[in-house]
Amino acid sequence: MDSVGACPTLVDFRGGNQGDGKPFPLHHLRLSTGTDEVDSVLAQAVAAGANHVKPAAQAFWGGYSGYFPDPDGFLWEVAWNPSFSIQPDGSIRLPG
Repeated sequence: MDSVGACPTLVDFRGGNQGDGKPFPLHHLRLSTGTDEVDSVLAQAVAAGANHVKPAAQAFWGGYSGYFPDPDGFLWEVAWNPSFSIQPDGSIRLPG
């Protein structure tokens, strides 16, 4: 697992390299308000033709997330983090 909980096969998914030939992960994140929204966004992506790279599941960090590639091959993580509060204007309130 890498730092975001993706399986090792996702680590170099469309990423670049660090100058030493080692890949670094590159993906986009879509934060959601709950597990139902994560499932809904992933279902919409699949209905539009995307494939699940990693279906939504409980994450080791306490949240819930899944991954799909966009048409250009970039990886998207759809996640819910119980520690983040998404405000009505779409901004995120971090704990602390």
